[in-house]
Amino acid sequence: MLATAWLGSAAPAQAQALTIKEKLVLGSFNMCWEGEDQGNLATRLRENGFRLAPNSETLYMRQEQNTTILFTAYYGKDPEGGPETMCRITALKPQIVSPWTPKSPIFDDFSGLLERIVDGAATMGSGYRLTAMREMEPGNRDLRRTKLYLDERVRGRLIHIEEAPTYYEFVYINSLRSRIASPATLSEIIRPDARAAMQLMVDDSWEVAFCRLNPQNCLTEEQRLQQAEMAARASQRREPIPIPFSGIGAIRSGDNRSNEQRQRDRAYWDNYHRCGSGRC
Repeated sequence: MLATAWLGSAAPAQAQALTIKEKLVLGSFNMCWEGEDQGNLATRLRENGFRLAPNSETLYMRQEQNTTILFTAYYGKDPEGGPETMCRITALKPQIVSPWTPKSPIFDDFSGLLERIVDGAATMGSGYRLTAMREMEPGNRDLRRTKLYLDERVRGRLIHIEEAPTYYEFVYINSLRSRIASPATLSEIIRPDARAAMQLMVDDSWEVAFCRLNPQNCLTEEQRLQQAEMAARASQRREPIPIPFSGIGAIRSGDNRSNEQRQRDRAYWDNYHRCGSGRC
């Protein structure tokens, strides 16, 4: 089961509104804090359905419907030798340009998720202070940021959230105040090039799964031409097969049979199902 420290403090109606995708983010924060308290993070991640991403030893992922939640954590030392924690939770969905790419949103209720994070953080320790709520990034109307800060004198804790049309980022930092105040620290964690690599992985994963189930929709133009040529050659060699239908094109153009033909067709199929063959 996911750790649910925040979920337990929610009102019942609010708890029911969140889907598993939103709850995975809350659970990922909780696992980050368990790791900070010396818990076995790798074991907790596996228990909660996360697996290591391909070719990675630190990035974990879990797919839920068409959303992928990616999690990574760092537990080390700050410049003064004190403990330092950084956790990053990224939420993505396939962005391949195709008629079949899922159109569903990354989160079904991001506003509800954000409310839970803000309300939950206010009860932790001496209470996180909301310093920015969905503030638009200057020069980028598509990017909004939310920040919560817990002041612990020379140290501090930051929850930083980014929302954009194609991704969501959730970051937790526990370090020196100077480290948290430095823009370089967040840039060190939220690297666009790393997110681009994650997006490619999500796209590849979805495309492979889709093409396994729908191979006919994944042919290259050259493969389509080859198949069309093979079908044309096969139809020239094949003997015509008589069928008791004149309305076979009705799938696309509507049922164009005469009433008499419709009755003959129905009689044929009645006879077929009654006798188990075309004649009785």
